[in-house]
Amino acid sequence: MKHRLLGRRALVTGGASGIGAACCRAMAAEGADVVIVDLPDARDVAEELCAEIEATGRTASFVPGDVRHPGTVAAAAEGVDAVVASAGVSHHPDQADLGDLLGLDPDAWRFVLDVNLTGTFLTCVEAARAMRDAGRPGTIVTVASVAARIPRAGVYSVSKAGVEMFTRSLALQVASRGIRVNGVGPGYIETPMLDGVAQVRGSHEWLSVWRERVPLGRLGTPEDVARVVVFLSSDESSYLTGSVLYPDGGYLLQGGSG
Repeated sequence: MKHRLLGRRALVTGGASGIGAACCRAMAAEGADVVIVDLPDARDVAEELCAEIEATGRTASFVPGDVRHPGTVAAAAEGVDAVVASAGVSHHPDQADLGDLLGLDPDAWRFVLDVNLTGTFLTCVEAARAMRDAGRPGTIVTVASVAARIPRAGVYSVSKAGVEMFTRSLALQVASRGIRVNGVGPGYIETPMLDGVAQVRGSHEWLSVWRERVPLGRLGTPEDVARVVVFLSSDESSYLTGSVLYPDGGYLLQGGSG
């Protein structure tokens, strides 16, 4: 088995569940030691994941924090050379219509942008500064979404489109320092977040409709995304920066929207 990330220290925000947790497992399987950053109330789940990773011979630690707050990642970024900014939300807890902008409360707008866009900005910039100050190259992977290309998910689409442009902008600024910044834009992935969206939409029948519209005929798994993240974090993608790859089962090929 290849160990494409052997000797590296990976930091994953939103790493206690969903795509983030899959990234933690996949990166550890490739030889990386892992730092999980997630909300304090995710401690139990995160510590279980740490124990699972350490049982494989790698090291893992949990840093509680909110990516919306400056300094959350800075405190954990020392010695990190692979970062995955996967913390995100689909909507405000009180939001009833995910696509509505005219009726969107400003607090709900700010909440989604603060987590998805500002949180990604803070995570990536703080990590890039740590890499720069240490004089070491590194990789940063952001998590956007096919929604960045489809203007039907309201503020979520706006936030993820911002993540894509931020990814390219940061990649250009730090390339000369040997820091590569790329992104993934997942399609419909079986995660707790997608379950939450289905509940807001009214039923899981909504999810069945969109599953049938994926050309590969199934929803994605967190592991499908994690494998792309590992590639972008490894030397196999050493000439790739400022790119966004879409593990979406071909969804964007048909101009799908959701």
